[in-house]
Amino acid sequence: MRFLKIQIKNLFSYRDAIFEFPDQIDPAKNVVLIHGRNGFGKTSFINALKLFFVGNTNEDIRAVRRGRNYNPREYMLGAGAEWEGAINRRAISVEKETGGSISVTWSEPLGIVTGTRSWRIDGPYSVTETLEISPNFQIDEGLLDEYDQRQEFLERRLPSALVPFFIYDAEQVQRIAESNSEAMLEQIERLFDITAINTAEEYVYKTLQKLRKESNAQQEQFALEVLRKQYEMACSLKKQIDAEIDSIEIEERENKRRIAELDRRMRNSKAAQNEQSEGILKTQLSTQKSALEEKTGQFLDTFPEVAPLICHPQIIEQAMAKLKLVSQGRVQLADELGEILSRLPTRLFDEPKHHPTLTLDDGLKQFLKKKLATLIDAEIVLARSPVDEGQWGLSIDRARRVEEQINLFSNSVLRESFIGQLRDISKLNRDELNLKTELEDLSTLPKREREKQEERKTERDALNAASEALREKIGGLRERSLPISRNIEKLRGEVNFQERKVSEATRNQINVQIAEKTLNGIRIYKGAFKQAKQKEVQEAMNRNFKILMDSHSLVQKIAFDEDFNMTYLDESGSSVGMASISAGMKQIAAQALLWALKDVADTPCPVVIDTPLARIDAGHQKLLITRFFPAAAEQVIVLPTDSELDATKYAMLKPYICAEFCLNNPTGDSTMVSSGVPMYPSEVQA
Repeated sequence: MRFLKIQIKNLFSYRDAIFEFPDQIDPAKNVVLIHGRNGFGKTSFINALKLFFVGNTNEDIRAVRRGRNYNPREYMLGAGAEWEGAINRRAISVEKETGGSISVTWSEPLGIVTGTRSWRIDGPYSVTETLEISPNFQIDEGLLDEYDQRQEFLERRLPSALVPFFIYDAEQVQRIAESNSEAMLEQIERLFDITAINTAEEYVYKTLQKLRKESNAQQEQFALEVLRKQYEMACSLKKQIDAEIDSIEIEERENKRRIAELDRRMRNSKAAQNEQSEGILKTQLSTQKSALEEKTGQFLDTFPEVAPLICHPQIIEQAMAKLKLVSQGRVQLADELGEILSRLPTRLFDEPKHHPTLTLDDGLKQFLKKKLATLIDAEIVLARSPVDEGQWGLSIDRARRVEEQINLFSNSVLRESFIGQLRDISKLNRDELNLKTELEDLSTLPKREREKQEERKTERDALNAASEALREKIGGLRERSLPISRNIEKLRGEVNFQERKVSEATRNQINVQIAEKTLNGIRIYKGAFKQAKQKEVQEAMNRNFKILMDSHSLVQKIAFDEDFNMTYLDESGSSVGMASISAGMKQIAAQALLWALKDVADTPCPVVIDTPLARIDAGHQKLLITRFFPAAAEQVIVLPTDSELDATKYAMLKPYICAEFCLNNPTGDSTMVSSGVPMYPSEVQA
């Protein structure tokens, strides 16, 4: 892995800075020099690069002041005067920017990859982090769809656990040499995947503890026996109830058999036949009575009112003859003449076309009209007077209405209808009398037959009552049996489950032995692995330490125990007190340790070192420049100050430099980057 381009926007002291590194470099020229005065942006570059690889959710990167660990929002936006935040304060407050980002482009064996981690400010209390990865080579579809997949892509290039060993401040790294801190030892274990072995050991140990609890076959067998006894008792009680139900059902079936026998004998007996016939006759008699009542009621409702007219047809015929005389004889003629002559006086005397010579005065007209009307009325009265004593004095209209009403009774159909009704009533009376006679005949059954039939009825009723009581008893027993059956099913399941537990406990006993052997094997492997890595690191660190530290004999060897705790030994093999070791020697030891860890981890990543020569004397600085930087990695990015790297030391490093960048930050919040600017002019180097 080799960096090709790094762009930082609105992070720490950078507003928008680009670092472009050579595409192809001479293996002998592997150093990139980024120089500038204190506060110009070297530490900001280191922190931004760390932030790219691990993100703001990493707890180690957020521990920035006096061991305090800020939350992700505080780390990005600040926490008062103590911490201004990772996002550039000018970008937020003055330029009103809404976030920041860092993009890194690098080459690897498969091709070129560009990664961008950015942060968007969603409000005063929210910051959203995103990560984009864009390789120029083919990868499996969907491999980079999710954030965790993209982070895993980065982890495979530079694991988070290795970031402190490849990107670090050399002035602070001396703490590695002077303190066997638990956090540092954990990082070393993560570096060599020993934490994975620890996780496996812990998992197997917990599994072993669980198996030991579950492997008590004797206790599980005892619980199984208890459940089996409970199951057997429940089954026994269920069988007892079932036997009682069977006995009652036999008795109830016998009752039913006897009831069926009695019913059969009762049906076949003379009394039963009589009862059946009697029932039929009573039904028929009831039907006859209803029909008789209905017919009689209909006759009584209609006949009495017209009985005189129906019973005297001769009188009806005489009345019809007289009515016809009235409606069709002289009376009718008189009425018609009366209607005509009522208009004659007026028409005779008053209408035009009078005689031309005869003139009548009004008095004469009135006299003649009155006389004419009187004469006409007299003629009409004469026409209306009866010819004989039997003539009726009715108007034609009234005579016609009466004729229409009594004409119905002159018709024989109505009379025949009433005669038919009377015949039906008479027949129904006779049928009713016959049915009553038949019923009286049925009641003549011998006394013994009737008594026998009553005895059978009594016995049948008693048997029905007994059967009902038996069925109620059976229902009660079945209700009592139901919860017992449920309990049996429950106990059966518990017995089956416990049998499996006994079987599993027996198998677990074997699994316990396997787990114990596995745990022991993991611990043996872990011890051997740690010992091998410890030996490799120890040998590499001592080798590197001798390369970098050749002017002092106080420390002859650095030893590691199995947990990577360091001990400094003198020539006699005695431990050297930490207070006896100078700060510069501690820094050289720490550099030797990081160099050794990188080599043993065999991770081909660039090494980025801030303040690489602080607290180290000139002689040892020369060794770092000429031996460590050219050999530390394929690409080494060094961020010195001019107090560390003067013109002379710069001249020593110059043969290994492939690119230089000058940082300038006069305002303190906007680092500017100049590419290709040497740290010292050539005349100064000379």
